Amino acid sequence: MQSNIHIIRDGNQEGPFTELEIREQLVSGRINLSTLAWSGGSGGREPIPAILERMGTGVGAGIQGRPRLWNPNAAASWSILLSPCFGALLHAQNWSTLGNPSMARTNRVFFWVLLGIPLISALVVGGLALSGVEVPQFVANAIPLGLLFGWYFGCGKRQVEWTKTNLPGGYEKRPMWKAVLMGFAIVIAFYVIVFGVIFTAASVLEIKPKTATPDEIATTLEQTLRPSILETVKKLEKSDAVTMGLLDLSPVDPSGTQFSGTISLDLPAGRETFPIEVTYDRETDGVEWKLVPKE
Repeated sequence: MQSNIHIIRDGNQEGPFTELEIREQLVSGRINLSTLAWSGGSGGREPIPAILERMGTGVGAGIQGRPRLWNPNAAASWSILLSPCFGALLHAQNWSTLGNPSMARTNRVFFWVLLGIPLISALVVGGLALSGVEVPQFVANAIPLGLLFGWYFGCGKRQVEWTKTNLPGGYEKRPMWKAVLMGFAIVIAFYVIVFGVIFTAASVLEIKPKTATPDEIATTLEQTLRPSILETVKKLEKSDAVTMGLLDLSPVDPSGTQFSGTISLDLPAGRETFPIEVTYDRETDGVEWKLVPKE
């Protein structure tokens, strides 16, 4: 094919290009329908469509007339709910239809990366949570948002803009509902697999949720009960001069629900030590305590 088309890009003359090379640049987005060009048989600069029409094919010939595509905007929007894997896969199919294997390959790479990172993240976060290690909520939220923005601004937005600029006659839209249903099915299968792997691994490795030991609960209660006990004793003694000394608790049973110990109080009449009993509800985190009268 003869190389006789020149273009103006960023104020500079480039070329000569063949008709095929011009079409490839249109598909890749390096040039658009408003780019000025001229060929050996034309008298002056004019938009590329006029040059291609004069050659007897027109712009649409490079992409087989009205291509049948997934709506790029809809694919990107559904990616918010179905993960950017959904958009990357549909955009890859669109680029293949448009004759741009490079961008199709880029989106397929994004698809596998976007599929792998959430899978690994879900397994890690799920395993940590099952082991009692708290994962900050902002970390769990940042991962999918970061992947979505990375894909869209990395290559998704390019197809949205390209179809608006280079397909003035529009395109035939493929039924999006079929892709959406398939997307939901894949998402459900994804989470079934992830949770299945997590709980299977937990069973095999005998990972059990971390629970506080009775001694750890006793230490926590010694700190949290002090304000409540002091306020109660002040009301009983009708004096703000009451101060609190040492509170020492020990577990009574291995379940960590019953505790006993002693508490020292500086009362108006002097320092006294009282026995104390504490009941702790693990389910509700509720606490009941009482001072045991001295015999």
